[in-house]
Amino acid sequence: MEEADFQAMAFQGLTREAVWVAPFLSLGLLALGLFRPLPHVPPPVSSRTVVDANGTAVRIALPFRGIVLTPTWFPGAYLEDTGSPGLLVYVGNIGLRKLVSQGVPSWIYPQIMNPKLWNDRLFRATSSPYTEIESVIASDASVYMGCGGPPDFVRRVGLPVFNCGESRAWVRRMLSSRVSCGSPPNLRRAYYPESYLFPTLRTYAALIENPDFAKSRVDAFCEAMDRLQAELQPSKLTNRPRAFAPGEEQGSLDRAGLINAEGKRTNRDDPEELLAMDPDIIFLVQGTPQEFDRDRRWQGLKAVQNRRVYRRPGIPEWWATGITFKPVETRWLAELAHPDLLRPETRELLRNRVLRAFGYALSEEQIDIQLHVAENAGTTGAERFTRNYRAPEPPGASQ
Repeated sequence: MEEADFQAMAFQGLTREAVWVAPFLSLGLLALGLFRPLPHVPPPVSSRTVVDANGTAVRIALPFRGIVLTPTWFPGAYLEDTGSPGLLVYVGNIGLRKLVSQGVPSWIYPQIMNPKLWNDRLFRATSSPYTEIESVIASDASVYMGCGGPPDFVRRVGLPVFNCGESRAWVRRMLSSRVSCGSPPNLRRAYYPESYLFPTLRTYAALIENPDFAKSRVDAFCEAMDRLQAELQPSKLTNRPRAFAPGEEQGSLDRAGLINAEGKRTNRDDPEELLAMDPDIIFLVQGTPQEFDRDRRWQGLKAVQNRRVYRRPGIPEWWATGITFKPVETRWLAELAHPDLLRPETRELLRNRVLRAFGYALSEEQIDIQLHVAENAGTTGAERFTRNYRAPEPPGASQ
């Protein structure tokens, strides 16, 4: 065999090997592409600095080009604390838009349902460490509200992120500050909602350059809470029902004249713990009392036997921990716990607070939805939240 023929055969063999290896080589190159360094956005040429709730100084690009809500930020919280839907350039994905369309934010601010504010392209695949970041940068907003998903890639590329997470320094400031209505509570012993509501609201007010907005909301919040405390006088109560209310602040339960039945529970998914707890009242975050009562595991609970399982208001139609709705929810809790001591004013309180805060008049149907009147039908005492309810006259009143 001639040397030229041998070389040709060898070349053909290498070519066949290369064809076999090529797909794996391509996959390897694609994998390496995933580890490309993230781009970094330079700081804005012109900006103003606002300190967020974590004490972080955030440079806001000027002229102002709008706000993007990241995947961890529910639009109701932003709207409640700013009243500024016109500043939003992105609200969320299409699935969130469907949820928001069914509740309070879309009633008060129908303009946020504009399809241009919602899409599934921005923040896609946020659970992946190899998230495509270019579309986020291309949005060219002045500030990004909340964390950008796991991991927080928005901050990693240098974009201005506002109110992302809770730093240790923020928690220390919260515990050491005496932020409250009326007599300052001991925040180390009981967690009160204003410890996070007030600071966040004030940072929003600074962001939108409207400090009076925060002051008026704080004053209205304290006015409603103080009125409830004056009427109920929790410190003088001799009977406080034990309540299971997942996610509720200890301070809110104290104000409503309730005892937190959870104690030091560590596993809410363990049925045995709830059975051992056997609370007087159960407040659900999701699902209906009827569904809960039908579950055979709970048949022996006092709350089930006494029809004292309720669906809490404001979830998910709004954000029940918000500064406008928290006093409504707290009074709702208190009226169920102590119906003999409180007048049935929750519906009127909800109506007045929404009108005062947003200039929006809720219909009777909308109040029913917000208070979950249909879901709570048939439960003990829930009829006081229905339309045209008349409280029974005390014995001897007609004489």
